[in-house]
Amino acid sequence: MSALDKWKVELNEREMQLRPPTIGMKRYEPKVIPLTTGEDMLVREARDEEIPMVLEAIKPLLDHEKDFYDIVSARLYAELLGKIRYRVQDEYVSGASSTASSPESSTDVSSMPTPVSATIP
Repeated sequence: MSALDKWKVELNEREMQLRPPTIGMKRYEPKVIPLTTGEDMLVREARDEEIPMVLEAIKPLLDHEKDFYDIVSARLYAELLGKIRYRVQDEYVSGASSTASSPESSTDVSSMPTPVSATIP
């Protein structure tokens, strides 16, 4: 084994030590909430591959001082970065999206659009 291969193995071992242990939380069950407008809002756990899109949506708020949007968005941005870089333990990232109300949309979670915002409970 070359010195470079040995270094890569040691780096991978160190990375596994830095990651927090998982406690095996169950997945967040998607929920459909009826809005007063007659639309349904889906709240579901965001997938890891959706987090970069959510980060881009949050960026404009980082410079918006009104009502502490800058502080809240900075904290949310940091939490999302921590999740995708495996520096937080068992965190839920949920998103919400709405669509026109119909009998199928209230139960079929897979047909709902991708979330445009995220919250961390």
